[in-house]
Amino acid sequence: VADRLNDVTASLVLILAGLAAFSEYLWQVAFFLALFVGFMALIARPRLLLAIIGWIYGRIRRQHRVFAGFRRAVRFSAELFTPRLYVIGVGLAVLGWLAECVAFWWLLREMGAPLSFGQAVFVFSFSLLFGGVSLTPGGLGGFEASMIFLLNELGIALDVAVAATAVIRAVTLWFAVGLGFCCMPFALH
Repeated sequence: VADRLNDVTASLVLILAGLAAFSEYLWQVAFFLALFVGFMALIARPRLLLAIIGWIYGRIRRQHRVFAGFRRAVRFSAELFTPRLYVIGVGLAVLGWLAECVAFWWLLREMGAPLSFGQAVFVFSFSLLFGGVSLTPGGLGGFEASMIFLLNELGIALDVAVAATAVIRAVTLWFAVGLGFCCMPFALH
């Protein structure tokens, strides 16, 4: 859960950074940034999250086992979500996924697809999050479909969008995995 939450958080950070490249959406970036900060505050402060769960249960008074499971999960995972560990985990996830965004942007430039760095970050990060929501292993299918769609909507020819998606998926899938593997001994220490 902590690993997936770090990846989702990193994706949201990169999506917001990439979305800022589209100047007409700056107020939406500010709104979602405020939501994001609120979400991180909930994660970093398990007592507040436990109080919210208790408050919701107090209003509903049903599904006791479900709410007890939520409370247990929050208590057990509290050690992984201390502010220090959470910031380190999210920071490493952002670096790993940002490395893939850089590779994607560079690949697009080499293929003659004129996207700004921010647009490339947005397309890659949004596709990453969309692939994760699809609940398939590695986001297979959802990632590729959303990336091809977004690239095409930004004016990239369909053949270039398909080729860039196939290459980036085949070549950089293991960047974040490699970074995590290198950091594992330090995390276990």
